[in-house]
Amino acid sequence: MNSTYCSEHWEKQILSFLHRPGPDALDKIRKHTSGCVICRKSLDEQLAFRQLFRSIPQAGVSESFDNRLKNRINRIEQERRSPIYRNFEWFTLLLTVVTGGMIVLIFYLYFQMVERMQRPQPEQPARNETELVLPDR
Repeated sequence: MNSTYCSEHWEKQILSFLHRPGPDALDKIRKHTSGCVICRKSLDEQLAFRQLFRSIPQAGVSESFDNRLKNRINRIEQERRSPIYRNFEWFTLLLTVVTGGMIVLIFYLYFQMVERMQRPQPEQPARNETELVLPDR
């Protein structure tokens, strides 16, 4: 299924039409796509791409440009379909890297502290205890 359509009810309707095909199944699909805003927008975009493809050879554009344009449109459609491209955010990546760095730093400091605590402490020389004499008022 094309994930650019409204997946919640579009796929359910298509599957239900395919399981019990009838003469009006295609009409029901067309009715859904014309009534659903998300499906309509996606169909309009696809029709615009197809019109663009049809007009290229008539305009006499070179074949390399035609292939580059087709590749670009295919790449755009793949990005639109793939959830990693839709949901990827640079801020999320940065936050993940910073969080990982902080966790590594905390473990490093913890193990340094444990290592210092396990080392024997050198004996401190005894201090001379002196009385603090305050002047009388």
